[in-house]
Amino acid sequence: MNAGLPDATADFDVLLSAVDAGATECALNSRVHGPRHWRDVARIGVALARETPRADPAVVFCFALLHDTQRLNEYEDPDHGPRAAAFATALADRGLLTLAGDQLAALVSACECHTGSGPVEHTTLGVCLDADRLTLWRVGKVPDARYLSTVAGRDDAAPRWSRELVEGPDVTWAAIFAEYGLARADRRDHDRPTDVYVASDRADRTRRRANCGRRTPE
Repeated sequence: MNAGLPDATADFDVLLSAVDAGATECALNSRVHGPRHWRDVARIGVALARETPRADPAVVFCFALLHDTQRLNEYEDPDHGPRAAAFATALADRGLLTLAGDQLAALVSACECHTGSGPVEHTTLGVCLDADRLTLWRVGKVPDARYLSTVAGRDDAAPRWSRELVEGPDVTWAAIFAEYGLARADRRDHDRPTDVYVASDRADRTRRRANCGRRTPE
């Protein structure tokens, strides 16, 4: 099972319950940014992580689950990412996310800058952002390869399979969780990501935002 993910179904259920309790009403009821979207991001994320050396699927999974949980509206809400980052930190403080320090820092970074960021060099952060961006089909937009970070995300086949996933049937969290477990077992060099992204103070937070790259048109 992935380091950083709960190692038992009961723990996973507790995590999901905590997310349901801590997410905003807008997020939980959203047809655009709600739980179905979170699951789509998780499914695309595990596919990208499989094809991206040294990407950390534990961080990608947690990003998918948490990144839009703090939205206050469907439209302009530029601070929902930082609020999601704070929510992730709170869950870690409660022991519900057993992420290592560099993993939690990467998750916080991904949540903070997932809206409006351009391509990034950090491997795991790039998978997170691409997984979110490849769901733009849900709002009638075609993902633009110029704003994608990973080779897998820019692959010519990615628009087709991501659209099929987004427009196809939903799946359960339990099925997605199991898929991430299999993804970890199949990977090499998976004990720790080598391109860690550590941040511990305001200066590092500023650096993280700078590393988010150019802003996208959406």
